[in-house]
Amino acid sequence: MKEKKETDGDFTNHIYTQKNAKVDDMDAVNITVLHRHTSGEDISAPSLQMLRFVNKEDHITDRFDNIEDATLEFAASDFQYQR
Repeated sequence: MKEKKETDGDFTNHIYTQKNAKVDDMDAVNITVLHRHTSGEDISAPSLQMLRFVNKEDHITDRFDNIEDATLEFAASDFQYQR
């Protein structure tokens, strides 16, 4: 995995690139960008708790015959850390 860090004023971008992924028999690349505020009272980004794809029958899956049948569901929380 490779990380690139960029600063833009009060924000920092962390860009993570992972090139050793596979989807079925195809080589794949995962690029994740974290854009975070680095000053102020609340500098913690919400944390992703759950991410899933469901079909029109509300079953979790990663295969769809028709893209209109797909729904992306996610949940996130914004935690306040005590110092």
